Amino acid sequence: MTVYQGPFWFLMAAVAVGLLIALGMFLSKKGKVTKWYDWVIIGIALLMGFFAIQNYFGSLSEFEEEAASLFLVVVGIPALLLLGVAAALIMRRKATA
Repeated sequence: MTVYQGPFWFLMAAVAVGLLIALGMFLSKKGKVTKWYDWVIIGIALLMGFFAIQNYFGSLSEFEEEAASLFLVVVGIPALLLLGVAAALIMRRKATA
């Protein structure tokens, strides 16, 4: 990790937390019910997504294009699938009256 990558990932984490707070406020305004495990699934998916992106660019910086693409597929696609599962769980619940 170089000197300039630390602040970048700190800002990425801050943006992710801000988006999670905005998502929570949006869902509560729409009357959607969320359970604790929805947030756990979303958190795991975000961690996997950040991990995939970081390793993708890390492998590209070491001129390993095939490894970068393979890691993005192996870890990035399950992260997107987990986000889809969390969205489906939230949308299928009945809204509070």
